[in-house]
Amino acid sequence: MAINNEWALSGTSGVGTSVTVSAGASEINASDLLIAIVVPESTNSNPTGSVCAPEGWCQLDNVALLMNYGGTIPANAAVFYKVACADETGNYTFTWDNSAKCTWSLLDYSGVDTSNPIAASGEQVTSAYVQQTTAPSVNASAGDELVNIWVSRGSTGPFADSDPSETVRVDTNSNSVDRPELMVADKTLASSGPTDPEVMTSFFGNSGQVGFSIALNAALCLMPGTMIRIPNGEAKVETIARGDYVVTADGRAERVSWVGRQTISTQFADPLRVLPIRVKAGALADNVPSRDLLLSPDHAILVDGALFQAGALVNGSSIVRETNVPQTFTYYHIELDDHSLILAEGAPAETFVDNIDRLNFDNWDEHQALYPDGKAIEELPYPRAKSQRQVPVAVRVKLDERAKAIGAMAGVAAA
Repeated sequence: MAINNEWALSGTSGVGTSVTVSAGASEINASDLLIAIVVPESTNSNPTGSVCAPEGWCQLDNVALLMNYGGTIPANAAVFYKVACADETGNYTFTWDNSAKCTWSLLDYSGVDTSNPIAASGEQVTSAYVQQTTAPSVNASAGDELVNIWVSRGSTGPFADSDPSETVRVDTNSNSVDRPELMVADKTLASSGPTDPEVMTSFFGNSGQVGFSIALNAALCLMPGTMIRIPNGEAKVETIARGDYVVTADGRAERVSWVGRQTISTQFADPLRVLPIRVKAGALADNVPSRDLLLSPDHAILVDGALFQAGALVNGSSIVRETNVPQTFTYYHIELDDHSLILAEGAPAETFVDNIDRLNFDNWDEHQALYPDGKAIEELPYPRAKSQRQVPVAVRVKLDERAKAIGAMAGVAAA
């Protein structure tokens, strides 16, 4: 599924040795990825020292800078991340050694692979007296979210991002030469490989600047973050439990009877059987799915009155086999009292049907305890295609047309 920026906040503090970075009223959901950037800048020649994060945060970078403007001003630029828990308070205190003013930013991303959130990261320090700060190239994969961060001396105007395809999330525009300035922008990567260096231009020349690049891994299949339609909106699949209600493709609110969890290990498995299939946003129809949807190869979706297992629809362009996966990951399967179609990222995807052994699920014993005599489910009355040769030419043509419509290059179907 696609990664989304849920919100981005920033702020400043007066002279001190700590700052409390606060999400305020912004919502933090379990499994969201939080990124914090904290930049204390001393008003004298005493180094601020490395920034220390509260428990649970992981450090990506903590670089010492000398920001020159009428003198040598020590600063530290620190970047941290954490996967949010269900009981986040949204207030995080970061500390350093010597008194300094501080500029900070806090960002929240959903749809990130919580088991392996950071695909790559890097920094580039600019020590020359120039007006450009560069976030360096990193190796990433298609579907990753590239987050660029630039730190510079305070400016009398906003920074300028050289890449119009990026969305600017933060520009503190401090309008003061004695306070650090932050800019953060992001974009979803369309292809794999080294990213282009991203340049920020400041209002005036400066030295002691730094750029950071972070590539975020997208979550897989119905992993935490996949949005399922419920009666009052949408819910992440990991929050759905037995007894909750979901909305079917024909508009019914149906009670969930069980949610299966299946841990997949790629180490010895057949990749054609276990690697998820990425159905790109708009690959089936306008805004269907609304965001990239990843599902297991044998999980079926409804197209033109027939159920097609995702693996059968792979065309190498708009529907592809995802290879950028951790060694282990989890699939989620929602079961209702009947075999139905629910809306996953807006696409009609089947609920669990007992044509596979429930013993393959991590929590199969829960189902056994609920239904000791078994629970047969009648399959939907749609024809079902399990392999590529069963996909009608008309459906292939339709998907190729959709691929062109969303800008995906048509390719040779993968085996």
